[in-house]
Amino acid sequence: MIHSVRDLIIRDLIKPRRITDRFLASLGSHSRVLDLGCGSGIRSSLLKQIHPNSEIYGVDRIERERVPHFVIYKKVDLDVEPLPYPYGFFDAIIF
Repeated sequence: MIHSVRDLIIRDLIKPRRITDRFLASLGSHSRVLDLGCGSGIRSSLLKQIHPNSEIYGVDRIERERVPHFVIYKKVDLDVEPLPYPYGFFDAIIF
């Protein structure tokens, strides 16, 4: 079967999203999740839609103003600083 470039691109874009959706759906409704390199919160926002009662923590090098209000945020440069949470604190880490 011959696929167009467009079909291949769409297939490759949709497949990872399905995997991500399944993973996020598998988390408990009150999970504590770290969004590593959270940026503007795209993954955090998706998780919040699926599990509104989850605690979502985020770390990144950007300013707090760019991160969604519901993310418990710490500005951290992981190239020079350790992760500021104890081992086992999170139920899952997304990135």
